[in-house]
Amino acid sequence: MIEQYLAHVAIILLPLFALQVWVFRRSFYELPWRLSFMTLYGVIASVWDQLYPLVVLDIRSSFSSVPLIVSFLYGKRLAGSAAVFMFLIWNLGFHPHTFIPVAISTVLYCALPFYISKRYDGMSRASRLRWGIFLSLQTVVIHCIAKFVFTRVSNTASPAHTTTTQMVFHKLIPFFGLSFVEESVMICVAIMLIDNVIEYGKLRLSMVDNDYRYRSLLEFSPLGISIFDRQDRFVLVNSAYQRITGYSSAELIGRTRFEIWFPDDIGIAKKFSSTVHTGEVFVDEEARFRHKTGRPMNVRFTVVPIMAHGKIEGYFSIMTDITESVELEKHVRETEKLSIVGQLAASIAHEIRNPLTALSGFLQLMDEGRLSTKGPHLGVMKDELNRINLIAGQLLLLGKPQAEHFDKHDVGQLIQDVVALLEPQMHMSNIECDVETDVQSNAETGVQSDAETGVKSGVKSNIRTLTILCDANQVKQALINIVKNAIEAMENAGKLTIRVQREPNDRIGLTIQDTGIGFDSDVMKRIGEPFYTTKGEGTGLGLLVTRRIVQAHAGTIEFRSKPGQGTRVTLTFPAASASGIGAESEVPAASGSRAGGGMGAAAEAGASGDMGAAAEARGDSGRVTAGSQAVDTATMPHDVAHAVELASAAGQP
Repeated sequence: MIEQYLAHVAIILLPLFALQVWVFRRSFYELPWRLSFMTLYGVIASVWDQLYPLVVLDIRSSFSSVPLIVSFLYGKRLAGSAAVFMFLIWNLGFHPHTFIPVAISTVLYCALPFYISKRYDGMSRASRLRWGIFLSLQTVVIHCIAKFVFTRVSNTASPAHTTTTQMVFHKLIPFFGLSFVEESVMICVAIMLIDNVIEYGKLRLSMVDNDYRYRSLLEFSPLGISIFDRQDRFVLVNSAYQRITGYSSAELIGRTRFEIWFPDDIGIAKKFSSTVHTGEVFVDEEARFRHKTGRPMNVRFTVVPIMAHGKIEGYFSIMTDITESVELEKHVRETEKLSIVGQLAASIAHEIRNPLTALSGFLQLMDEGRLSTKGPHLGVMKDELNRINLIAGQLLLLGKPQAEHFDKHDVGQLIQDVVALLEPQMHMSNIECDVETDVQSNAETGVQSDAETGVKSGVKSNIRTLTILCDANQVKQALINIVKNAIEAMENAGKLTIRVQREPNDRIGLTIQDTGIGFDSDVMKRIGEPFYTTKGEGTGLGLLVTRRIVQAHAGTIEFRSKPGQGTRVTLTFPAASASGIGAESEVPAASGSRAGGGMGAAAEAGASGDMGAAAEARGDSGRVTAGSQAVDTATMPHDVAHAVELASAAGQP
């Protein structure tokens, strides 16, 4: 009995084990040669199984239904129908006396597999096993009914048919139980074996597809992709990475990533590595790499850790060469500088002409002998020269390309320099400018108002200033862009308010508010876009450069505007103390101009050559305005004062 069962198990399941061996290390979405294999399996296994009948409780039985049902489930209707047809042909030729009951029972128990075969692939494994058990049940029921009917019909003419019928009937119940268990086990095992084959093939196919996509991503990506192990050694680099760095794959594999950094930047590289080993992701970080030729490269990279079994086994690095972009940005910045210089030329020429006219008048009087070579007028002449030197120095700083140099600078001084440079344009546009700060001085004197310009000027001593770590020229350029836009937005009249204040989180805030025409939300969305401008003669690069400068200083910039209500621009920068430098410092007293009524206190030593600091403002009576330069005539001799008045009047446009 055991040998018979083993023989039937081998007949039914051995071909499926052979299938597993055949498809080993193959990739497929469905069974290869499915139609042919399942047809042959259904025919050969069912016929072979009938050649070795199994006797259970004196009732002849077999498992020929199992391969036929399986051929329907996995070979679909065509394979199953072909297998059933050839199986019945074989029975007709070799067992004609039992052909009719075998044919009827075969058609009946194959009807349900024929019906569900189309949607069988979409079922889950659990559903397939449940269907296998149900098909076993209906097959055994059909077999038992067929045997009972066949036995009853074949023994009708025999006098002992009642006894035979009773014996068969009483044996059918235990036969049914045993056959159901055997059939269910056989079908379920066959289903699991074939499912394992299919799932393995799909898994292999998925692995092959993923490997292909992975390698395609590496090889055809324009980004430089590299993989590192836990010791920061190169494991894999793609062709783009080799092209960007100049190193071949053989030159990089096994080396540490620090070997292609400049010695001065290795500390930054190690900081990135130690941080990514904690699981943190770096996105769009910018750094400097060393090309194989030794030249520096500006790169932007993203670093992502590789997790395996809950541990970090290495990391990916995705790198982009932005050297050309950085150079282009510098070029755009310099172009914008030159554009600003050109736009300011007319107003600055007017501002310089006024003190030159006054100086010319003094020199003419001295040449005619009407004015001595000594006296108070020499101080006035020096003040005029300092004023000219201030304007020329500011233009030089703005237009001359310079290397970036970060140092501690007083925000108030930067604003004074910008206001001094744009003072002529504000004066011609009849714009009042007010500079406010929430840092109070210990003593404040000399505040007065110029009746002509409506601009405040004052002298402060022992001012505690707010300082930031910055490149002064770049920040000035950004402020000039914003203030100049505000002036142009106010057309021929208005008020410009500049406020400096301390913000939370150790930051310095700078607000520039105008009373201009403002703009709507559609324009707000496009602020900072390259070459977008609302001015007919604008370049559309000013605010783009401004935004880049602010970002390079770890700052923020925010625009708020409504049509007819003006525009407010808010900038914030980290205070110098955030970089280890005190945010406040004592500076010597200096005369200052808030928008053009003072004596040019914003002249920097580096910009004025040997001309010295700006002169102290004189606030006595008898003031005469030459352009925006206030000159004290109360203490002058009458002829000198008269000459100054004539020179000043001659300089008016």
